Amino acid sequence: MTKSAILTAAKDGNEEEVCEKLGEMLELAASGSSENRLMMQEGENGMRVVHVWFGPNFQLFRHSHPAGDCTYLIMAGELTMGKRTLKAGSTVFVPNQMPYKFVAGPDGVEVVEFRSGGRIPGKPGIRIEENSLEAVQNLIDDYKANQHLWIAPPTFSDF
Repeated sequence: MTKSAILTAAKDGNEEEVCEKLGEMLELAASGSSENRLMMQEGENGMRVVHVWFGPNFQLFRHSHPAGDCTYLIMAGELTMGKRTLKAGSTVFVPNQMPYKFVAGPDGVEVVEFRSGGRIPGKPGIRIEENSLEAVQNLIDDYKANQHLWIAPPTFSDF
């Protein structure tokens, strides 16, 4: 993990501890989602379209992308972002570099992510924005508690 991807709250612990906790969080998070790349254009101004499934009650960690503006189209299930619950057919726009997170509904959520241009050269594609090791540990605990629910539906990505 690069130093630039290290959580902003590294002051909560030493760099080794931060990297260890982030690694555990990311490994567990990977088991709660699945993605199918539908289109990828390389380069700073490329377009990316991805179909993504997040399991029931999955909490996407707070993060940002210095890789272009993003629009999510909710295809199935629901997600809660802040105080808004979005259901199938809804969209949400996330500007380049804007930190965000969401929680998938009790049946999970499927989204199509449209990410367009604006990649910032030399920056990683994702920046973790959780603000404490305690927040990261809470996510780890939640992932462990919900992991048994995370089985992608058999029809995932059947367009």
